Amino acid sequence: MSLLDDVMSMQQQGISEGEIIENLQQRGVSPGEINELLNQAQVKNAVAGEPFPQDNFEPQPQETEMPIQEPQQEFYPQENYQGYSGYQTTDTDTLIEIAGQVVEEKLKPVLKKLNEVNEFKVVSQLKLENLENRVKKIEDTIDAIHSAVLNKVGAYGRDLENIKKELDMVEGTIKEKHKK
Repeated sequence: MSLLDDVMSMQQQGISEGEIIENLQQRGVSPGEINELLNQAQVKNAVAGEPFPQDNFEPQPQETEMPIQEPQQEFYPQENYQGYSGYQTTDTDTLIEIAGQVVEEKLKPVLKKLNEVNEFKVVSQLKLENLENRVKKIEDTIDAIHSAVLNKVGAYGRDLENIKKELDMVEGTIKEKHKK
């Protein structure tokens, strides 16, 4: 028999939630597992259509042994009571709350991964912007070097032209001196 079956059996016997918790603690069950077992029992009871056990219900000890008589209830078809929701509203609300908790628990790992992806995205964007800035600086440096090289080549060409003119002048002067 599983722990969940034990919890459901104790609830059906009318044992209070506090006594169930105490019983499970004596068996060495952790508080987290106890909470989970109680939630699972509530869900199973809701699905089975059984009313939820009340937390504050504790049977009072009786001095004399008398058979406990269940009050007899008459059940009528719901079609005669349109708009009456009775226990179903409470059960539905509780079931919705439990379903919300289950969804929240199931989404925690997904949300954690999503946060990790978002952090990676932010870090990657910063690194990419940094790389773009560095590439821009390298491009600017290459453009400056290119301009400087072109200026030097232009200056070299002008210098060669000046040297050629000076050599022509020197050659002309030497030819004149030889003619005389």
